[in-house]
This record gives sequence, structure tokens and C-alpha cells, in this order.
Amino acid sequence: MRHKVKADQGGPLPSLAVPINRDYFESSNITCRKGYSRRKLQELYGDRFDAEIPLFVDSGFLDRPNAVNLPMPFGFRDAERAILNILKHMPKTEVPDDIPQDSCLRCVVQGNGGIATRTRIGAVINNFDIVFRLNSAPTIGHERDVGRKTTFRMAYPESAFRRPEQYDPGWTFVVMMFKPLDLVWLETIIRGRKMNSGDGFWKKIPLSVPKPTKDFRIFNPEILLDTAKMMGFKIDEGKANKNIPTSGMLAIMMAVRLCDEVAVAGFGYDPNKPGAPLHYYDSLPMREIWRSWTHDIHHERGILRLFKQQGIILDLSGGIR
Repeated sequence: MRHKVKADQGGPLPSLAVPINRDYFESSNITCRKGYSRRKLQELYGDRFDAEIPLFVDSGFLDRPNAVNLPMPFGFRDAERAILNILKHMPKTEVPDDIPQDSCLRCVVQGNGGIATRTRIGAVINNFDIVFRLNSAPTIGHERDVGRKTTFRMAYPESAFRRPEQYDPGWTFVVMMFKPLDLVWLETIIRGRKMNSGDGFWKKIPLSVPKPTKDFRIFNPEILLDTAKMMGFKIDEGKANKNIPTSGMLAIMMAVRLCDEVAVAGFGYDPNKPGAPLHYYDSLPMREIWRSWTHDIHHERGILRLFKQQGIILDLSGGIR
């Protein structure tokens, strides 16, 4: 239960109450249950959840019908040659070598929601084995709330960092694709070249990315398709309508396939507070998310609540309700 906090004009606001034992989650004595989140999701959805889908696109994608049956963003139909050209310049397409897949992995998806503000669970986030972050959400200046550790950062071209200094070498860039132009961007970037123009994108993009090619991965659109179907969305021959799971949901579904226990933080939209901050790092109001033409936020909110109730995810900041 969240305490009401009044502003203290003489100093910083106190941290918000969160539904976890901070001392335990910051300690080195945390237990890990092998395959727990994945097993819980399979119990809930059965065959509707395919746990064997590869996390990233590799040269074998042409042999998987679901990868090429539909156009982007659900597949790569009519874009097979472009993907193969990109893969020629990617030395790594598997899970990074420094992730011990034979160990029990505890993973957290740090969401971008305003609910993360003043949670003061940064040390908890840093204590997870793997940390997923989304889009261009910063850590600098927000370490007390969201931590600083990053293993994977998932973003579309339009939602990626634009400043070179934001690309530190400690994390893998998982590029998500929505449209054919995104393939042009990725091939240009992966070959160490600079885009001449950002025309055709819905907002400004990074014209170059100062990361080595070994730190890039292509998010497998089969996971997007599997997640959309599992959530009951109608795909309509691959048309992108209000049937695209959010980046946060896709990160959860990637984490469940890779990790044994999955937690989330910074998740939760409150429709009764349209003027509340949408993100922990800016002042964009909550009402903006309801205008999305690709995401059904109301439906996804219910799915996340179900995930929490069934123990598939642990909600560290208490925003899913």
C-alpha cells in the first residue's frame, strides 16, 4: 500500500513505499527458482506460448515459416534479402557470451513509467543478473530510482539514444524493427556508416551509433507475433493496428525465454491520473499514452495484472494494479 507523501520544501522528497523487502533484494543471499517464470507462463497459456522461439534473428530465419510469412513488424516477408545483407556484417547473433545460460538467472525489466520516480530501488535493480532497459530512458541522474546496470537495451530507430556519449560499451543494443526503412537504417549503422537523412521516420533518429557490431542484435519478430497472438490480438495479414505489444511487454516476453525469474519495475499506467508524469525522466503527461494508434494500453494493462497475479512477474515498484 502506498503512503501519501507531502513535499518537504526544506529538502528532497522521501522515497515512496514499495512492496518488497529492500534489504533482501539488495543482499547476496537471494534464492533463484530454475525456470519459474517460464513454467508459470506455460501453465497459464499452454501451447499459445512458444518458449522455443530464438531471441534474435540469425541466418536460419529463412527456415522458420513464422519469420517470413508476414510483413514487418510481425515478420520479414519481402525483406529477406535485406536481413541477409545485414547479418553478413553482424559477427554475433546469439545470446552474449558473458551471460551464463547454465546458471539460474534473475532478470528485471526496468520500465519507463513515472511510477519509478522516488522508489529508491536502484540498488535492487543493480543486484539482478540481467537488466533490460527500454528505448532512450536514461540512467544518469536517476540511479537511485532505476539503477545504473544495463545488460540489454531495446529500441526502435526513433526511440534510440541520439547522442554518442550515451552509448557506453557495457550493454547489447537489441534493435526492434517496425517498417522497411528501419532495415536501411540498421544496415547503414551496422556497417559503420552515417545516415544522410532522417526522412521517413516519425521522429529524429541517431544518424550513427558508436557501438561495435558485436554489440548489436535484431529482435526476433516471431516473439512479437507470438505475444500478439497470445494476448488475443487480431493480426489482419500483418497490418499494424492497435495490436502491437509495447516495448515493455516484448522485453518481458524476451526475459521469460532467457531468464528463470522475471521482475519488473516502473510499470503501470493510471487512467485516473491523466496529468501525472508518463515517464520518470520527463514531464510528458499520462494522457499521451492513451492516444497510441499501435498499442492497446487498456488491454495490455489487464494482461500485466494477470501476469502479476499468477506470479509470472514480480512487480518491484507496485504500479501494476
